[in-house]
Amino acid sequence: MKSILLGFLIAFFSSPIYIPKVEAQTFCGSPPIVTPFIKEYFYGDMVTAWAMAPLTDGGVVIAGEIFTNNATKRNAVVIRLGANLSETWVQPFTSDVNLVAYAVAQASDGSILVCGTKKSNHFGPTQNYNVWFTKLALSDGHELVTGGYEYGGDGNEDGYGIIEDVTNQHYIIVGAAGKVATDDLANFSLNGVGEFWAFTIKTSDYTIDYTNGFNAIFPGAYTSSDSDADDFARSIIIDLNGNYVISGFCASCEPQNSDIPPHQTQQLKLVKITPTGTNLNLDPGEYGEDFHDQGGYQVIQTSDGGYLSAGVHHLRTVDCKNSYGTNKHDAYAVKTANDGSNPWTGGCLLVNGINYGGFDKDEAYGVVQTPDGGYLLAGETHSANNDVTCNHDADNITSDIWFLKLNSSGNREWDGSLGGIYNDEAHAILRLSNGSYLVAGHYGNTDVKQKLYVVNFALTCDIPTGEYTDEKTKISAKVHWNVTNSANKYKVQYRVTGTNPWITVSATNNYKKLTGLTCNTQYDWQVRSVCNDLNLGNSAWSSTQTFSTLACRLSGDDDKAFSEVQIFPNPFSTSTTISFTIVENSQVTIDLFDLAGRKLETILDGNLEAGINSVQLSRELLASGIYFLKLKVNEETTITKLLVQ
Repeated sequence: MKSILLGFLIAFFSSPIYIPKVEAQTFCGSPPIVTPFIKEYFYGDMVTAWAMAPLTDGGVVIAGEIFTNNATKRNAVVIRLGANLSETWVQPFTSDVNLVAYAVAQASDGSILVCGTKKSNHFGPTQNYNVWFTKLALSDGHELVTGGYEYGGDGNEDGYGIIEDVTNQHYIIVGAAGKVATDDLANFSLNGVGEFWAFTIKTSDYTIDYTNGFNAIFPGAYTSSDSDADDFARSIIIDLNGNYVISGFCASCEPQNSDIPPHQTQQLKLVKITPTGTNLNLDPGEYGEDFHDQGGYQVIQTSDGGYLSAGVHHLRTVDCKNSYGTNKHDAYAVKTANDGSNPWTGGCLLVNGINYGGFDKDEAYGVVQTPDGGYLLAGETHSANNDVTCNHDADNITSDIWFLKLNSSGNREWDGSLGGIYNDEAHAILRLSNGSYLVAGHYGNTDVKQKLYVVNFALTCDIPTGEYTDEKTKISAKVHWNVTNSANKYKVQYRVTGTNPWITVSATNNYKKLTGLTCNTQYDWQVRSVCNDLNLGNSAWSSTQTFSTLACRLSGDDDKAFSEVQIFPNPFSTSTTISFTIVENSQVTIDLFDLAGRKLETILDGNLEAGINSVQLSRELLASGIYFLKLKVNEETTITKLLVQ
């Protein structure tokens, strides 16, 4: 597969720009992926992207870090890409301390929200890590909050997720609280190296909102004053009910085992809370298997109202796909109902959740739902066996970017690896408004350096099957087909049977009503899947189907699409009821006109089911006089007089 590599660079710390020799980036495993391009990279010895967010203009914003040398340490970087994924601006944060951007989002005012971690002495006399927040201008990336804000105490805190609640005028930050109960953490009983932490800040002054919001930790059941448990939240969403759903890692959710060092294993933790911080107590809320490692890097709400969290599972056994050892992980996914119940099961030695991978380290960092109801996970793999088809490193020492497609039940459908001979990882994935996908992370260009990249690609679509036609009339017919894998929408073409030119229409669902047809006529039709607005990976046309419209109506026939319109009362002074019967499911409009023929309003415009239908008309601003109702059912119309007293 040919990839077009488009370079975009910045000079960092006044260093000269150069284009190093990079490894070849290719797919293996024959995944159903069409790759328009790979864009890379920003100058620096070690650069990576940690998070992405969509922008209202169709572009994206990326947050990450640049590591150049021991003197400058780690520095945050934020990049804005336009709708065509060309670079709009780059905002590096030069600092003499470690400063990393782990999360990014667009605010309702158009600005860019960034959070992460910063090492400073803002709290206490010695330097420690604090949650860091800043806000950038959409136009050029300059900082709207000079220097940003820090939250935490004398311990080490990290910010991993941020989102805006427009209704309650909050920004919500999630991450890890350190072990020292001072400053912003003074009211907590802290039991671990890290606590699962969430808090709201005001959109006006960025201070923690204790009145209308919350500042809370969510520990597990197995805590103690000398605990080394490391809990942390990694991702947050606002669900369709306005509640906050958070996923992460919870060591204090694990019971102790004499064969394992204390708090060396974790559970994947899901928390659902109200905007004021009330815990809605998902059941069970903690997922995985005792005495193994698992956690969730990202959570999404699924189309059925439930939740899915993707992350990592670390098996401490040789009985499954992995054997316990250094860097031996599986990708992990847990799908639940809206209340946290009915999680996926079937993973190796797992009470709940499913693991995926091979004999080496495999992780899932991001997930999106696909149009077919399945899921696409993105992360990394060192393996080339079991669930992993291939790896570009024959020795499985370095990692490839790994894509894993699951169906709606969590079963593996396909996978594919992208990379070369050095370490490559995907940390974030988005499904763009045009139907294509965007992944960000880093790839290695030598064994000691890595570059930030984004990969824009599309999934190929299957040819629709299961075609049939119903609801045939003299002038219309409804054509159907099965939902197809990865289709964003569909194209239907039809014509009078023969060599006549095709007429092409679009369909957002797996059916289309064809109107304006000729009675007593045979038509051909076909359908194809459209994967995205880029017209990449579209399927071929389905096999040709035929149908015939009903016989034409002879002059004098009373075979109409609807019965006579009944208006009662008529005349009326306050309100009246308009009733009519249609013989089939139809598109119906009712318009009101005055005596001069001016259209006053549309009373009804929609699809109605066959049978008796009625609609109320209120006099409201209508003056006394004569009016006319125009009823249109498909292509047939009738006009009825109406009198207002």
